Amino acid sequence: SITAYVKVTAEGYGVQVVKVVVAKDGKYKFDFEDYAKVACGESQEMTIYVDGESIDDYKNVTLKSANPKIATFKNGILTGVSVGKTEISVSDSLGYETTLEVRVTQGKQKLTAKGKKVKIKYKKLKKKKKTFKHSKIMKLSGVKTKATYKITSVKKKKFKKYFKINAKTGKLTVKRKLKKGKYKVKVKVSAAGTKDYKAATKTVTTTVKVK
Repeated sequence: SITAYVKVTAEGYGVQVVKVVVAKDGKYKFDFEDYAKVACGESQEMTIYVDGESIDDYKNVTLKSANPKIATFKNGILTGVSVGKTEISVSDSLGYETTLEVRVTQGKQKLTAKGKKVKIKYKKLKKKKKTFKHSKIMKLSGVKTKATYKITSVKKKKFKKYFKINAKTGKLTVKRKLKKGKYKVKVKVSAAGTKDYKAATKTVTTTVKVK
């Protein structure tokens, strides 16, 4: 954009200097005509053209997002931050500027979970219960929202009463006097749906061995 200062005469106020900002449009083009759409938490490359040729080097232009809390725009990469609408722009020192509307939609949580194996000594379990952090019983990634945990089944069904999981923290407690053996505990992990992300669930099997 170009900044100019113009003198104007206003009745009762005399001569005033007014700042005027003028943007020259048309030099730059995006590879989207009406608007760009990206999911929350996702990124995509935006090709920008000048005089029909794509820009590979962004040193001579300024890329900007009108609201970085909705979307960011850096080095030709558009990233959705939160559901909503904003504008991104490309401009240069000569005053040329082109803007494009961006719509950020609800994203998917790429929830992955894999159960682990844990061991407990029977002698210790006879005297005291054993608790494991959720990181000890499963490998969890891709959670963008609040997660909850629930035991859905235990192989050797009659022993299910010996296992308890904290719904909020995922801590697994093995109660006292559980017999020696191998137990497969199925845990359902649920990531809550929000304005920005869709709900997601995974079920993992953790193996508990009492020896």
